[in-house]
Amino acid sequence: MDAITILARCRDAQRDVERLQKRIRRWRSAMTDISAPPMDPDGGSHAGGETDRLPRQMADIDTLEEQLRRREAARTVETSTACALLDRLNETESDVLYGYYVRREALSAVAVRLKYSDAYVRRVKRSGDAALASIPEAEVNALLPDWYKTKDGGKRNE
Repeated sequence: MDAITILARCRDAQRDVERLQKRIRRWRSAMTDISAPPMDPDGGSHAGGETDRLPRQMADIDTLEEQLRRREAARTVETSTACALLDRLNETESDVLYGYYVRREALSAVAVRLKYSDAYVRRVKRSGDAALASIPEAEVNALLPDWYKTKDGGKRNE
């Protein structure tokens, strides 16, 4: 895995987590909205087909919650790896890229916070991105735990 991919995942992490949390809330809300089918006068119900959807919906929620736990664990790894990668850059490049990728700031906000011009911050970001892109994938992978490098460890959950 390359350094820029790790940083891009840092930037996407909060949005991924929020999306999963929203889906979980939606499923939970749907569960509470389910009402029992009306009874007919002879004591039977008018339910047809599947009689109890709750166990299946609970399983769906459990799956989403597991995806959320995995994404949050991956975010922790991505952030610590990003910090280790940014330590290889000069201070200005590190500050700009940390603000953009980890703190998820717009480049204009990074420029204001660091008291630089927008053009300078864009130039520093390009330079930092190029420096990180030159780091061999083997060095980046050495910073990652084994579970993250597995098939789904580092993938985004949508």
